[in-house]
Amino acid sequence: DPFDEVLYNLRVAGSLTHAFTDRLSIDDKFYVGYESEPNYIFGSSINRRSDEYMYAYNDFSVNYLWTDRLTSSTSVSVQAIDYEEDIVSGSEDRVTYGARQLFRYAVSEQTGMRAEYRYQYTDYDNGLEATRHYALVGFDHQIDEYTMLMAMVGVEFYEYDLSDETLPYGELGISRALTEALSLRIASRYGMEDVGLGTTGYRSNKTWRTNADLVYQISEKLRGNVGASYLLTEYDGNPGIDQDLIEGRVGLTYALTAALDVFCNYSFTSLTSDNEWSEYDRHRVMLGVNATF
Repeated sequence: DPFDEVLYNLRVAGSLTHAFTDRLSIDDKFYVGYESEPNYIFGSSINRRSDEYMYAYNDFSVNYLWTDRLTSSTSVSVQAIDYEEDIVSGSEDRVTYGARQLFRYAVSEQTGMRAEYRYQYTDYDNGLEATRHYALVGFDHQIDEYTMLMAMVGVEFYEYDLSDETLPYGELGISRALTEALSLRIASRYGMEDVGLGTTGYRSNKTWRTNADLVYQISEKLRGNVGASYLLTEYDGNPGIDQDLIEGRVGLTYALTAALDVFCNYSFTSLTSDNEWSEYDRHRVMLGVNATF
């Protein structure tokens, strides 16, 4: 009976910030989730529901203001994913360690130029390893009182047990307050990802991932959201495959108290692939509770 199965989802997220002086501060951001569905925003799970999994992420950074215009951010991070089902965990379970050095120079009150180096090392449970180096430049710009734009482009140097590649990498982020109650966020990136490489024989996974969300504060307690995700994935192997995934979603959230929300979400997902066995269409309705501490 397909209705006998009960799936559980639990997410905990938070951030801590402390300023030691006017120049020196630290930040720590963390997320832990026990999930049964793919997460198209993080991009760490495979693109179809296969099994329940635990995903955890932590990023710690030290920020310093060198001059009125020059700031730096030095960070270390770790993220891990662990599936319950052995047939999935054998190829997908992994831990990724990262480090980042960012410098930002304020050209004006509205615009900052950025230069950044990133390092990532991924250790798969089956013994495979992957290393990445990123050299990036970009900018952030406050277009007007309501609109913020951030873009980074550069080169990604990828070393994997099955291949070595150099390819372009890019990120784009836009946030805009359309009205006092309506806001828009768009995030897009292109580069290598670790998903699907563990024991499949694929040499690399190049993905363009885009998410867009509109949030509308209908009333003091009621909030609505509409969003979409698009993924274009190219697995390089013998043979390789290409996948296109699109998801549309809509939802409502009602604040019972300042710390407790209830929500109802609907989503439609469609994946097309060179491998017809990977293709699917899916409708999903989710009811849940959010608690904030």
